[in-house]
Amino acid sequence: MRMNVSEHPGANSKIATRSLALFAWLTLAYNIAVVLWGAYVRATGSGAGCGNRWPLCNGAVLPRMPQAQTIIEFTHRLTSALAVVLVSSLLVWCWRKTSKGRLGTLLIASSTPASFNEALLGALLVLFEHVGQGRSHSRVLFLCMHFGNTLLLWLRWR
Repeated sequence: MRMNVSEHPGANSKIATRSLALFAWLTLAYNIAVVLWGAYVRATGSGAGCGNRWPLCNGAVLPRMPQAQTIIEFTHRLTSALAVVLVSSLLVWCWRKTSKGRLGTLLIASSTPASFNEALLGALLVLFEHVGQGRSHSRVLFLCMHFGNTLLLWLRWR
């Protein structure tokens, strides 16, 4: 007698494990893209493209008649927000479907607060008007913390 895949006792767990692994890899790739886009924001000097009224962009939810710098910065804000949602979703999925002591669960559990911290530091850079070309000591400190946090995330992803 032949069994359907759904009738095989281990089939659902294998599919669930593969789905979780695929989602984890896609989340990783997406986060790398967000970090690279953040580097592009910095390289183009577009960090002030939405002004200093985070989370609004020039005082609006959606920018009106945006310039190139506004589009670049607004895209980074949107992709960063989605990155936090993806990482949080991955944490919940791992927490519910894997053993608590597994390396993957531990890594995502430590990466989630770092992802929130990354978003917070980015928001503070905007709110304190440290995204332009100023050379204040506090700007240097916030940029170092932001880049340092990014480095910690990169090390966790390895």
